[in-house]
Amino acid sequence: LIDSVLAQWCSELRAPAMDLRALILGVTPEYWTLMRRFNAHTVGLDICPAMLKYVWPGPANCAIAGDWLNMPFISDTFDWVACDGGLLLLPYPQGQRQVMGEIARVLRRGGIGIIRLFTPAEKSPTLLDLELLLRSGTLSNSSELKLWLWSLLQEDATTGIVLHEIWQQVLQILPNFERLLYELGWSDGA
Repeated sequence: LIDSVLAQWCSELRAPAMDLRALILGVTPEYWTLMRRFNAHTVGLDICPAMLKYVWPGPANCAIAGDWLNMPFISDTFDWVACDGGLLLLPYPQGQRQVMGEIARVLRRGGIGIIRLFTPAEKSPTLLDLELLLRSGTLSNSSELKLWLWSLLQEDATTGIVLHEIWQQVLQILPNFERLLYELGWSDGA
């Protein structure tokens, strides 16, 4: 669906040779791949250096450590801004309103905001459930891992989750997390 919306936007509103600029809030590899299909210069913005280092699929110089609530970009910079479930990480409603304001600020007039939302699981998983899923290879990518982590740590619908706290929990139960990522094929082991 997103692919067809972007293709239609390109054909209707922009010349094919236009230099498209895209921002991904977070480091979702699938969004990076999608943006590259349209030859968009794509930047990832994430507050967690580990995510930028181990998950970001693009060039390192396009991975920027920063806060979504105070984006380090001038206004009207991007044609597209994408966020893959990241609103769940922010306090409701203040943090979500603030990030939406920042998205509106950095989007060029006529640009597209792409926001994917998720609902929490009815029964919260445990850290042991997550460890078993990781070790068994049931989770196939970092996006699935994020969903499990959010579901695990989300206390209620009005509280966001600080990404740093998520990773601290993961490292507590999986001290060799980087090695596990390599074993799962999610990292090059560097």
